[in-house]
Amino acid sequence: MEYKVKKNNNATADLKITFSANDIEKGFKKAYEYAKSKVKIDGFRPGKAPLEMVEKILGDSVTEDAINIILQDGFNEIIEALTPAPIRFPQFKIEDFNRKKSMIATATYFTPAEVVLNKYKKLKYEEKKPKIADEDIAEKLKDIQNQLMKTQLKEENELSENFDIVEIEYSVSPNKNNLRFPKHESVHLVAEKKFEKFESHLIGVKAGQQLEFTIDTRDVTDSETPSSPDDKLTYSVKVLGIQKVILPELNDDLALEWDNTPSLAELKEKIKNIQYGYMQKELKSIAMDELADKVIEESKFTIPSIMIDEVTNDNFHRMVHYANLPHISMEEYAKMIDKPFNEVKENFNRNSEKLIKEWVSLLKIAEEEKIEVTDEDVNLWAIQESNGENPEKILKKLKKEGKEENIRKNLLFK
Repeated sequence: MEYKVKKNNNATADLKITFSANDIEKGFKKAYEYAKSKVKIDGFRPGKAPLEMVEKILGDSVTEDAINIILQDGFNEIIEALTPAPIRFPQFKIEDFNRKKSMIATATYFTPAEVVLNKYKKLKYEEKKPKIADEDIAEKLKDIQNQLMKTQLKEENELSENFDIVEIEYSVSPNKNNLRFPKHESVHLVAEKKFEKFESHLIGVKAGQQLEFTIDTRDVTDSETPSSPDDKLTYSVKVLGIQKVILPELNDDLALEWDNTPSLAELKEKIKNIQYGYMQKELKSIAMDELADKVIEESKFTIPSIMIDEVTNDNFHRMVHYANLPHISMEEYAKMIDKPFNEVKENFNRNSEKLIKEWVSLLKIAEEEKIEVTDEDVNLWAIQESNGENPEKILKKLKKEGKEENIRKNLLFK
């Protein structure tokens, strides 16, 4: 077997393999061996007939299987030596085939993404110091008040007010999704914009009151599409009870109840320090993203299209999973959000391409700067990810599954 490789400028390479008559015969032998268990020959149990007899009966009928075996075995034999390296098994084309002489096969395979870095050493990380405003601390204290709030049941004749909690039992029509009604729910009247149309009907009511009102669903979806009769939902509501919310005062007692901090002043300082740490990490993340953008802007990339497609596919299905959407295709998703499919695909591809560029740039910088992830780094990662499992077992499993190298690459980003 002989082969030739020609590298192209678009993250692909042209491959030509010439197989000898001996290579071809080995492929046919394997094809007969695989096929003999399916051949029925009088006097022999399935798979027990002599191979010579199987060959005589099947003849050239196994040619297609034999060619696939020849290509698979041949490619696997040279894959480690191919430069540039392939990232996927390619689609071969048979240019010439003569079982007694030779077979010539050609293919264009995808190669790893490449980057030529430019001036990255001149880029500098400018650290920015966070500024914590009094309003930020006040907002956090408000959250603490809400979490420590107490409730008091209102009298039957008392009307509900903003910030009360209204216990309701309700049903909806039309019931398109065949839900089981009535449903019970506690509604906190906090005037959240998304639900203000619904909550507005629950202000000024009293326990035992029956209500019926209609909501346009477009009011809670931020849609600019004109409404239709199908967007109208009619709610039948019974008010079961109303609870008045009582917030604790902002004083030392609140600080002590929250996390045993002796005083409100100390709690404010603690909140300030915590928010400072969060904002510092956020600012650093933003700065690093800006640096990555500059590296990408100054560098030249060659990325195989198949890599962008695969990352896009992975990111789309991950988004569907985290959004708790049904298993849908990207075409179905585009229809669901009322966007052209090409626009949705291009947006995903654009994000995928940027991720690949960041990844390839970092690996290249690590290579040039001789930055390595040590065994100690990997062991520490295994301990942090163990969740009670033996870290050594985790590492053995990674090595067995061939995933250790991916973990090392991922740790470069940390």
